[in-house]
Amino acid sequence: MIWDFNGIVIEGRIADGKLADLWRALFASMASGEDGAVDIVYEIEVVGAVPAAPLGEPDYGGGTGMAYYVGKDEVILQARRYGQLRLDLKRGRTEAKMVAMVGEDYGVFEDLLAIGLAPHLRRRGRYMVHALAATHRDKGAVLLVGAQGAGKTTTGLALLKAGWQLLANDTPLVAAAGMVYPFPGWLSASPASWRRAGWGVVDSERMWRDRADKVSVDVARLRADGWGEATMLRAILWPEIKGEGGHEGERLRPRESLAQLLPHSLEQWDEAILPAHLLALRRLSEGVAGYRWRLGPDVSRLADSLDEILADI
Repeated sequence: MIWDFNGIVIEGRIADGKLADLWRALFASMASGEDGAVDIVYEIEVVGAVPAAPLGEPDYGGGTGMAYYVGKDEVILQARRYGQLRLDLKRGRTEAKMVAMVGEDYGVFEDLLAIGLAPHLRRRGRYMVHALAATHRDKGAVLLVGAQGAGKTTTGLALLKAGWQLLANDTPLVAAAGMVYPFPGWLSASPASWRRAGWGVVDSERMWRDRADKVSVDVARLRADGWGEATMLRAILWPEIKGEGGHEGERLRPRESLAQLLPHSLEQWDEAILPAHLLALRRLSEGVAGYRWRLGPDVSRLADSLDEILADI
């Protein structure tokens, strides 16, 4: 399986038919790449048990579900319940041994794909951000950044309802010059969020999964033009639910924008790339307007509020 991530060609190798089908479905929005021009290889072997972790204490993590053992050109990521990823940073290769349940537990396989690709993409000038990214052909692209519960998913659903297109549900790729690139995957939200954003109940023909009180959907099943293309960023927004009144945007200074962006993009273990990563985020914060976006309860007015913010830039 070969995909073209806007000029970075990724090859996926896997023998397990069920997980291969899931991988194809998740990456269905990306164009097919050509043989012989591969930049990154991600190979997965399905095993009966999680491989033993390396000897010694991890360099990072350990107390969480993911532990990092970092060498000069190789890093081993130990996912306690799900498997082990070996990343050859010099050659652009990830070799993973995963148990079959990664395809059963909500969001795990998607997360491990992103985790195994992100370090290689950073070394090619594309930096993942924990955010929702949307674009509009007449207005440019926006990032909605924030922790779980900040309102970014409901806001993204409302923008899609108003004619915007999705670039990424959770892990868009950004570059220092201000371009934001799509990253594939399903759009996941609670049934309540789907309803609040005006989509009603997402019917079973559009639904891929319904797990952990989340409905996950391929955006192309919502709208034929649901996926957008790489676009220059117009704004980075940090939504905050305030509970009453109207929606309000507050312009941030570049250093405020940078300070809030860092924890949603940097990976502490990847020390070799940190200087370039920091510089890219600094340039992004200086070149793209940042806003604190306080959200009132009227979801139907979110797209209009965003138009007002963009008109102010």
